[in-house]
Amino acid sequence: MREAPDAPALAASVALKPQEWAAGFVPGDPYEVAALAERMVDTSCAYVPNSQGTGLIGAMARTVRRSAAGANAAVLGRSAAEVYVRAEDAHEAVSALRTDARRCQEVTDDQYGRKYRATREVAPPRTTAADEVYAEEGQTSALSGGAAEFPFVHVAARRGATVVEVFVAVEQAQGVAAAREQSRTVLAALLGKLPPQ
Repeated sequence: MREAPDAPALAASVALKPQEWAAGFVPGDPYEVAALAERMVDTSCAYVPNSQGTGLIGAMARTVRRSAAGANAAVLGRSAAEVYVRAEDAHEAVSALRTDARRCQEVTDDQYGRKYRATREVAPPRTTAADEVYAEEGQTSALSGGAAEFPFVHVAARRGATVVEVFVAVEQAQGVAAAREQSRTVLAALLGKLPPQ
């Protein structure tokens, strides 16, 4: 069980900064979100505040982006680390992702103005550095009408009481395979920054 005072520092040390993704990545908007205010997917398949305590005691998410230039295509990414009081709490967080994907094939996020569609669970990357790994893929777009869709990959991995997550969205021309490759690289970097259990 982890103590609360070191949990925020641990989360902040694990979530990747732009230069840790690859050359050409810069901070996204919003860049850093360290709030412990959790969200959940409600019965209408929309993100809403989660008023139930889940044991989360430290969190950091960093958003990055890379504009299309030369051989590099546009990418939107996010990496996060969430520290829980107990491993059981962290496991529940990962399980909730699986449950939501099975229940809702389309989810709206009014806070960030995005929609996630055709979300489905897929085989996760193989790694011996985590106790469990969950992965999903789908299409994302802005909530405003007529917005282009982008294939995305979202992976969450738990080691003990810590969950790391990576989200990668790419242009349609790249295809989901490019998002999978980027997500595997980022996941390995995140797990490599976790301290030994």
